[in-house]
Amino acid sequence: GVGTDSFTVNSGVSIGTIGGGNGANTYIINGTTGNITGGAGIDQFTVNGNGSTGTLSGLAGKDTFTVIGTDTYRVGSILGGANDDTVTLESTEVVGVAGVGGAAGTPGLIDGGAKDGTDAADAGDIFNLSNSSDLLLSRLTSFETLNGNSTTPGTLTGVETNTWVVDAINSGTVNGIHFNDFINIVGGTGIDGFTVNNLVSIGNISGGNGANTYTINGTTGAITGGDNVDTFTIGTAGNTGALVGGLGDDVFSVSGATTGRVASISGGDGDDTVSLDNTGVVSGTIDGGDETLKDTFNLTATDGS
Repeated sequence: GVGTDSFTVNSGVSIGTIGGGNGANTYIINGTTGNITGGAGIDQFTVNGNGSTGTLSGLAGKDTFTVIGTDTYRVGSILGGANDDTVTLESTEVVGVAGVGGAAGTPGLIDGGAKDGTDAADAGDIFNLSNSSDLLLSRLTSFETLNGNSTTPGTLTGVETNTWVVDAINSGTVNGIHFNDFINIVGGTGIDGFTVNNLVSIGNISGGNGANTYTINGTTGAITGGDNVDTFTIGTAGNTGALVGGLGDDVFSVSGATTGRVASISGGDGDDTVSLDNTGVVSGTIDGGDETLKDTFNLTATDGS
């Protein structure tokens, strides 16, 4: 109705579609339902470990969607609708439609919907990953903030082409979307640009197979390129694990003379170029790899060190 409605579906039972109307409604699902549709008010959807539903649609309010458990394909899809919605899952794999007769299932849409206004300080539609699962950005649509698990952060993988900026510990932006508490980041098959700002850190970075750039002024784990030309630029404040090129003609540049800031450099295949102010900045091996014509090493410090 137009007032507040509360819907509870017990474990082991089922019902068809549920329409909440325009009140501030709650839906607690422990059994099986069809589609559930909210209204203009604030709707709270909770699908517990034994629950399964069709599409959850929030429509106009600042709605919250919480799905407990990691069993695959228990919710058909999640549609936030207008306003700033919050979706909390233990795994994105819970959303989709199971296959029939042994066929593979189909992942379902997880759509935050339209943001409420244009205020830059507004967190917008929020996606929370409530355990240590990894997250594929391609599984989500129209979210402004992505939160991982702060206790055991996982890996965030971008879409085909991405711009990454790490501006806090294990946090930053990817394609303008804020992310928090992901320890490793992975690019896509297109061009990725990775920037790690001064005085912040993140774990391993894997660029994928595009012509990627890595501009590091903070601290990272290992950085791994792919099949194209990768350009690694480590500033005077940068600290990294191993820098690993791939099949392309990769370029490695490390500025500054402070020792032991890069674990090792491995060029991989292709004609690679390594430029250092001082070989002491690399604590381990400096390996040009298997060249096509030649690998080049440049010592760029003016004092000859």
